[in-house]
Amino acid sequence: MKTYSFRDEWHVPAPPERVWELIEQPETYPLWWPIYLDARITEDNGPVGSVACLKFRVLLPYTLTITTRSTRSEAPRLLEGTVGGELEGTWRWTLEPASGGTRVVFEETVRTNRWILDLLGPIAGRLFAMNHAIAARKGADGMRAYLARREGGGVAAGST
Repeated sequence: MKTYSFRDEWHVPAPPERVWELIEQPETYPLWWPIYLDARITEDNGPVGSVACLKFRVLLPYTLTITTRSTRSEAPRLLEGTVGGELEGTWRWTLEPASGGTRVVFEETVRTNRWILDLLGPIAGRLFAMNHAIAARKGADGMRAYLARREGGGVAAGST
C-alpha cells in the first residue's frame, strides 16, 4: 500500500463560521462539492465521534466509498478525523480569517485500500495526485459559489 499526502489551500470570501457550517456537516458535501455522489451521517455523536459514509468520483474511472469519523473539533477553526474503507488515513480542515474571508487548508494522508488502486499506485502516482488536485479545485470553486448563493453575493466561483 502506498501512502499519499495532500495539502490544499484556498481563499473563500466568507467568514470562518460560514465555511465551518459546510465542512462540519458532510451531508452537505454533494450540495457544494461536485465530486460527491452521496454523503450520509451514519452515527451522529456531535462534533467529535460522528461518522459519515461518503461516495465520490473525480476524474479516474472509479467511484470510492469511504467512512469518516471526526476526532477533534475546535469550531470554527479546526476539524480533524480519520478515514476508512477504500482509503485509510487522516484528514484535517484548518480555517483562518484572512483578507475579508477565510483561508481554508485541507490536509489528507491516506493509503489505498482497494486492490486495483494498490496495483496501479507504482505507475499511476502522478495520476492520483492530478485526480486529487482536480477534486480540491472543484471543492474550492463549489464552496465559493455555494456560499455566494447563500449570502446573495456575486462572488465568482474561480476567485482565489
